[in-house]
Amino acid sequence: MDSSSPSPQPKVIEDCFGVLKLYNDGSIFRSKNTTYEVQTQDDGSTTWKDCLFDKDNNLQQRIYKPKSFCFSSSSNDQKLPVVYYFHAGGFCFTSKNAHNTCLSLCSGLQAIIICPYYRLAPEHRLPAAVEDAVSALKFMQQQVLLCESCDDEEWVFEGVDSERVFVFGDSSGGNIAHHLAVRLGLGSPELKPIRVRGYVLLSPFFGGVNRTKSEEDSPNEDFWSQEIYDQFWRLAVPNGANRDHPLVNPFGPESPSLEGVGLDPILVLVGGDEILKDRIEDYAKRMKNMNNNVNYVEFKGKQHGFFTSNTYLEESRNVTQLVKDFMSANSKELIQT
Repeated sequence: MDSSSPSPQPKVIEDCFGVLKLYNDGSIFRSKNTTYEVQTQDDGSTTWKDCLFDKDNNLQQRIYKPKSFCFSSSSNDQKLPVVYYFHAGGFCFTSKNAHNTCLSLCSGLQAIIICPYYRLAPEHRLPAAVEDAVSALKFMQQQVLLCESCDDEEWVFEGVDSERVFVFGDSSGGNIAHHLAVRLGLGSPELKPIRVRGYVLLSPFFGGVNRTKSEEDSPNEDFWSQEIYDQFWRLAVPNGANRDHPLVNPFGPESPSLEGVGLDPILVLVGGDEILKDRIEDYAKRMKNMNNNVNYVEFKGKQHGFFTSNTYLEESRNVTQLVKDFMSANSKELIQT
């Protein structure tokens, strides 16, 4: 064979919407230009700022605050709760709807919303996203402990009630929220003085080798399909792993038992017409049967992403109210003490 002959061209083995391609030699193409644009829905009630939380990985988070709130008081009753919002995207993409979602949550919850951006697959396969989520919370812990006086950080943490922190995860972000709940445990002692009070899992992105009924039936969602979900998992799981990996399937054959693991309260939300509905409902039932404080709410006739696609619809406002009630109920202990 002529050693000067050209090497064979790498072949595409995964093509995700034409904007993300994985080749058989391990190389990756990710388009910097997408035609999918979302119009910002900003009523002017919220201000935001970007902040670097992981210098090593150049990861930023966007912090949203209500403009109407006065941050000059240092007493706890004049501070706002914090909601960490982890975006959707199948672990492979950021969410174009995340900004509008956070604007709406900030206004509707009257809370400080922190949206960290985590590393994406397949360039950074799991557990990278979960590790980045932990780093985001640790960053807040470090800043609260250090009480730095740098002007750039004063705005970021002014008005933050570090004892009333909640985690809200959407789809892949909901998966992250579950693993944070397990990792941090009841009372989140490793984050002290930060106290996570509860977790909201909106349509959490779980999987498994064995299909559920709703996955087998594959309801006709407008955009999502079982094939897309399977592709996301192939791109996101560690090399050589499958959909029963513990980060994909909390109840898989190799997943550690969750029996006896103390967890803070969890609110699980799902659309009734989602492909993932049965798996998410089974997750909520199992977690509740382990004596965890878990509430499950199903929105009949709704598809995956119904909340983030338009946060001003009636059903979306109902989601916001459920989250607000959940936060209020799980802040009472602090208020009483």
